[in-house]
Amino acid sequence: MRIFLDFIRIVKFNGFYNGIKRFRDELFENYFFDFFNKTQTRQIVIKKNYRKILQVNKKIKICLGDKWYQPTYSTPLIKSLNFLKKDILSYKNYEVCFIDIGCGKGKPNYIFSKHFPHIASYGIEIFNYYKNFFIHNMKLVTKNFYFINKNALDINVKIFQKKKFIIIHNKNTFSGYNLTKILKKFMKLNIKTILIYNNPYFHTKILNFKYQYTKPQLIFKTSGWHKNYKSYIYSFEK
Repeated sequence: MRIFLDFIRIVKFNGFYNGIKRFRDELFENYFFDFFNKTQTRQIVIKKNYRKILQVNKKIKICLGDKWYQPTYSTPLIKSLNFLKKDILSYKNYEVCFIDIGCGKGKPNYIFSKHFPHIASYGIEIFNYYKNFFIHNMKLVTKNFYFINKNALDINVKIFQKKKFIIIHNKNTFSGYNLTKILKKFMKLNIKTILIYNNPYFHTKILNFKYQYTKPQLIFKTSGWHKNYKSYIYSFEK
């Protein structure tokens, strides 16, 4: 029944032809992902219903794209991690960490930890509603995970200051202004930092980002018929 309702929603918002393609993607990237991994990550939330489901204060601004929330597609993230694998493995496990900003139920964290279970994986999420989902999913692959129930803009980045390599992931859940504001906090640590930016709506904003002598370099990108298949990797080095 739920699959049928999701099909109706997707076709309604995307038109028949694109809706069929989007529903196919939803099956392979989310339904089957959860089925085979025993995770609980998939969710389609219409924008107007989001506050009600999460019991969100009306004063909190939510960025959900045009119409709804959907979890990160696994394909572009796996390709991104395969690209970074050699670099990640060149460090000791305790020197690296993965941080998903706006982690939701923790799908990107789960994917990262399935590939690198001994590296710390942090999920930053303003809505405590997602905490139990996150914990359930992460326990399937690792013990080395942390759920931080905070606004990413308020995060104390000093907890990462002993790391030598930080990998940040975000799926277009912030305005370009707020995303660069968060990045600036990490730049102050003077640590090698990578951003994996899924559905990179503010790509130009990221490329124009500067902090002292630090400028981003686009080092890898994935592509696909829909923007959810696009992930750009930026390296922030002086």
